[in-house]
Amino acid sequence: MISKSTLNRFYWYCAKLSQPSIVLLIFTISCVAFIFSINTSENRYFESTDELSSLVESQKVSFEKVNSPSVVAPIETSKNLKTTSKSASPKPPIPQETKLKSPTNCVCKSEKSGKPHSFCYVDPQNQTSIGKKFDCSHLNILESLAGKYILYSLALYSYQIKRIQSKLKNLEIRTFNTTGYPSYVTHWKEYRFKSLIIAEVMKEYSNIWWLDANIRVEKGNLTELLREEMGDFVEKRGVENTSSVFSFVYTGHSNFPVLFPGTINPKKYKRFNVFSDLLTYFPTNSIPLLKNVKHGSQLGANAVFFAKTKFTMEVLKWWVLCSLDKTCMNPPGAQVSCHFDTDRNNKFAHCFRFDQSVLNLLLLNRFQDNNKYFSKLGYLFSRTS
Repeated sequence: MISKSTLNRFYWYCAKLSQPSIVLLIFTISCVAFIFSINTSENRYFESTDELSSLVESQKVSFEKVNSPSVVAPIETSKNLKTTSKSASPKPPIPQETKLKSPTNCVCKSEKSGKPHSFCYVDPQNQTSIGKKFDCSHLNILESLAGKYILYSLALYSYQIKRIQSKLKNLEIRTFNTTGYPSYVTHWKEYRFKSLIIAEVMKEYSNIWWLDANIRVEKGNLTELLREEMGDFVEKRGVENTSSVFSFVYTGHSNFPVLFPGTINPKKYKRFNVFSDLLTYFPTNSIPLLKNVKHGSQLGANAVFFAKTKFTMEVLKWWVLCSLDKTCMNPPGAQVSCHFDTDRNNKFAHCFRFDQSVLNLLLLNRFQDNNKYFSKLGYLFSRTS
């Protein structure tokens, strides 16, 4: 039997997840920003554009419910990571939306998409109680209020932008403005832009999805499924012990191998033979935890959900500061290409995962267990390369 206090915490969390910030609802919960990365290289550009178009097509069912914009950011592809295909968590006991059927004479057909839309309200408690049909001429206005993607350009060529716009009509393009940031922020392969863009978008939206260019969305009900999973976490762990940042991709290694050896040797880690510059910025209380395959695994930063909470803003604070620091996000000699030993948990792979290594360290330091911010919905995503 679920206690009343647990239910109250659960409904509070769902309310927090659906709280609007500037704009209205999208994908059945509040102002969700979808940030997608598109590779800016010539070899992958057109393929990525086609993938994005396919993604938008796959979301059309959800878009019928949308009335605020979502966001797309074209940036360099992230590290090569593996996806997971585990089953979703059991659904928590929350009210579910029921799709109600309307008579065929209530249908208005879109001139843009050709899709039918019901313009007769149906009483949720009595499906035989159907309201007067609204004028189909209002459909164009209704569609104009639907969600749109905002694309962040990192030095895309004008012809590339035109190509994207020709495929995605409902799109606003923004240029990532690096004015005021250190000059090395434009070194895209150091991945500093990710935390900065997310922090900027967080000022407009209270929920954000970040997806890298090589991530494909397989189903269109991401937000609803995640809401249910988060509700289940709150029910089991309580609000205080439920993360508002979730990763969906398991990398197959712990955090330790990709903490690139640096030039500084902190005395407190000497007995572990750790020479990581990153740990001078973000000390950890347990090197063994960083190596632990069950609780210290590194998760991908190529598919991440952020809900705007006090905890998320605290994580963003340190993630952004690291991005702005010259050596925190890019330790001297760091490279993204790894050389893993047969032991992928306890031995250095002579690489650094930049934004991913930093984000994982911050989350692990807080929760002491990667399972507390790892969603089981990885099967909703796949890698294209």
